[in-house]
Amino acid sequence: MYCRFCGKEVGDAKWCPYCGAQQPAQEDKTFFNGSNSEESRNAWGEQINLNTPAPRTNGFSIAGLILSFFSPLLGLIFSLIGLVKSRQYQSGRVIAIIGIIVSIATFIFNTIVYNYMRPYIEQILLEAGYVF
Repeated sequence: MYCRFCGKEVGDAKWCPYCGAQQPAQEDKTFFNGSNSEESRNAWGEQINLNTPAPRTNGFSIAGLILSFFSPLLGLIFSLIGLVKSRQYQSGRVIAIIGIIVSIATFIFNTIVYNYMRPYIEQILLEAGYVF
């Protein structure tokens, strides 16, 4: 049996030894096909274990990678949170690292482009009548 709160295997314990959460009472394990074994078959006839938790996705890592292209600061923050949570979710570590690298590269690129283009932009704005 797996803990419903942290997802780690706890056996038949009433309390999770990892997060300390109380586990629900053992319910009747009669499934849709009438069997009460933990192994069952899905719609394609493949053998599946109904007692394993569904894999969790690290949304912070994915959001950090996407945001790193548009807003490097937010991308960096979300990627760092995703990297920290990658142990809890057991996924997303590589995506978080890529998000951090892309955030830093985007920030450097934006800084270089801004500093290079600033005199030209100021000149265009002055010619258009804007005063700084």
